[in-house]
Amino acid sequence: MKRFYSHLASKASERGKLHPALLEQHMFAVKSLPKRARRKGATRAPFIDSQRGFTLIELLVVLVIIGILTAIAVTRYQDLTTEAQIGATKGNLATIRGGVMLLHARFLLGGYGGTALEWPTVTELNSNLTSGRTANLNNLRVIEGPAIPTCASCMPPDSVITNFLIVTQVTTAQADSRTVVGGAGIGWDYDPASGQIYVAAAAPTDSLGNAANLW
Repeated sequence: MKRFYSHLASKASERGKLHPALLEQHMFAVKSLPKRARRKGATRAPFIDSQRGFTLIELLVVLVIIGILTAIAVTRYQDLTTEAQIGATKGNLATIRGGVMLLHARFLLGGYGGTALEWPTVTELNSNLTSGRTANLNNLRVIEGPAIPTCASCMPPDSVITNFLIVTQVTTAQADSRTVVGGAGIGWDYDPASGQIYVAAAAPTDSLGNAANLW
């Protein structure tokens, strides 16, 4: 090896490409490297270091992070589900109110203004069919959907709370204060004297902080 570098140094010196002293320094640096490094051309960490596994602390940190992310995802999913139910309930409520108002207008034109039949009755809402009036005002639907005289709950459900469909009667004072009069299967509270209808539940609140019976 030494003779090779000496020969190489003399050749390089003759051609003016490399000073012999610099070549000797390079030769000394190469000789000072471990044999394995000289063979591979670079130093390497022992094989066991490159294959080192995770420590218990690292695994615990990963598990904690996964738990936090899972909790956030589940909470967000539940929030989105509730928001969707609130939106569906508000949509159903608006549909029923619109149908009640349209029938009220027709009843006024039909001569029922100032009478107990000025607004749809609880029975008419639950069956989604008008009855007990003049022929041209009978068999009218409150909203689009199933409508039969024997239907006990043809209104859409208050899907945000109980998924109940039944409309129950409340007084005007109760309706004005949005008093919840719930019960088995009751989804909506309705005052046939004023036409007010609302959700028969106080919870949950919407994004504006309004309770369900105040929507």
